[in-house]
Amino acid sequence: MDCTFGFENTKMEENILDFFVKADNSKEIVFVDDNPIVFMEHKIWADGKYQRFTCLGPSCPLCKSGHQAKKVFVLTAIDKTEWIDRSGNVHGDNKVLFIGSMNVAPLLKKEKDRLGTLVGCRFRVSRTDKTAPAVGNRFEFLCKEDVSKYEKVDYKSYFSPLPEGRLEEFASKYL
Repeated sequence: MDCTFGFENTKMEENILDFFVKADNSKEIVFVDDNPIVFMEHKIWADGKYQRFTCLGPSCPLCKSGHQAKKVFVLTAIDKTEWIDRSGNVHGDNKVLFIGSMNVAPLLKKEKDRLGTLVGCRFRVSRTDKTAPAVGNRFEFLCKEDVSKYEKVDYKSYFSPLPEGRLEEFASKYL
């Protein structure tokens, strides 16, 4: 199995990027689902990028190495922001993982309660400064869109934890 971002991702064709808003910027997204998976995650800087690992709980080698896991939730969204790759190709409407810390959850719950659902809801998401959550801290509802052509990520498959031995190897190398 291939290792992607510290998970045993068995669906490599779905190597989906994390949603991220630069400080003092905004992006537009549409949520594909509103039933998140919630789990404990380690987010560790290694090899020039953040790598994410599902915590194994009491037996977790990353916890035993002193790294504290944090509770996160994940939703599937479509990032409506257009961007240009190094080859000059324009991309847009990219499926992304909205991985939020638990301080973001009440903001989205408030919107879900107000709108009845997040599915198909397009938001302008802003990040007010560099201390705000990477997924943003301001959500402005814009409109409803049809998202029936998109499938939500199979979270249990995508975020399947690495075996304990692989986490031990990582911990000994980076922690």
